[in-house]
Amino acid sequence: MQSQGLVRVVRRRGAFVADRPNLVRVSPERQLETAETTFSHESDREVQIDREVEQVPATDELAEAFGINAGDLVTHVVTRVAEDRKPVSISDTYQPIDVADASTATDLEEVIADRLPAPAHAEWLRTTPGDLVKTVHQRFFAADGRLIMRSDISYPQGRYDAFLFRMALRPKS
Repeated sequence: MQSQGLVRVVRRRGAFVADRPNLVRVSPERQLETAETTFSHESDREVQIDREVEQVPATDELAEAFGINAGDLVTHVVTRVAEDRKPVSISDTYQPIDVADASTATDLEEVIADRLPAPAHAEWLRTTPGDLVKTVHQRFFAADGRLIMRSDISYPQGRYDAFLFRMALRPKS
């Protein structure tokens, strides 16, 4: 339970139920789970997940990141998660149209920060203008170093107490 962030241990005092769970990622495989699987591990409440998938023209920024031409089509997936009808997460994921998912990724880079949310994220999370949210910026890379997926995830500031990442690194082949 401690590794999942459900309890916190205070030396010489005991174990206590966590006020807010920690976001715990215990292996690289966790990054490849569906949102349904991830949230089923951390919540016993009713979780609703909505996805919108569309192909959109790559912006200059996306084109440069993916090594494609601006205007080439990329897949854009917006995933919205609510728990007991309360918004708890929203993500924007982009990938070249020839990439189905991140299962072929060999490397993952994540940047966690408190930031102002993108307007669509702020609207979904119902944040007060000017309030920060917890963000995770993910970049998945293929063995040849090519970026194959980019994802920006936002959580309400009070959703998690902390983010803990514990991953067994597999050797590159």
